[in-house]
Amino acid sequence: MSFTKKLQSLFSWTHTKSLLIEGHHLEQKNKTSHFSRLPFCSMGDIYYAKIGVNIGWEIDKTRPVIIFQGKDRFLKNSGTIFIFPITSKIKMFDYRISFDQHDIHNNEKDINIHPSQILLTQGRCISRIRLGQKIGTLSECKLREIQSQFNLFLYKNTPLHPMDKGATQTALIKKPAIT
Repeated sequence: MSFTKKLQSLFSWTHTKSLLIEGHHLEQKNKTSHFSRLPFCSMGDIYYAKIGVNIGWEIDKTRPVIIFQGKDRFLKNSGTIFIFPITSKIKMFDYRISFDQHDIHNNEKDINIHPSQILLTQGRCISRIRLGQKIGTLSECKLREIQSQFNLFLYKNTPLHPMDKGATQTALIKKPAIT
């Protein structure tokens, strides 16, 4: 993307973000709970989300995302959620989970789902205010695959990997050299 187009995208995103913030502040001023209008999200739900304009290799734009958090009471009442962005650009890289129309249940309004990939390396926490229309829910089988691959992404080649017998927290602490 050219520098000029990136700047135009940034200005457009700033306007969109200000509208989201304005709506949030109006609800607080009117003493209405902003949680009442925010969607109730469950693990595996897929929504469109306004991720915005980001820097470098961070994924951006309005795009589908998958909700990846449990049903903990705090998380349910939180204004933020953990998501993985979804792309339709298929690449054979590690930590990308492929899926298609057959892996989606409860497809809202029969939205056409192209073969896509869930980007585990781009996981992040976002405000629920950024969520738009619900698309559907990912199958349990694919959710288990995400959990397994995300565990590998987080803990592979780490002394604290759950599979490393005898690994302890002290393995990460280096003793200072004696001079």
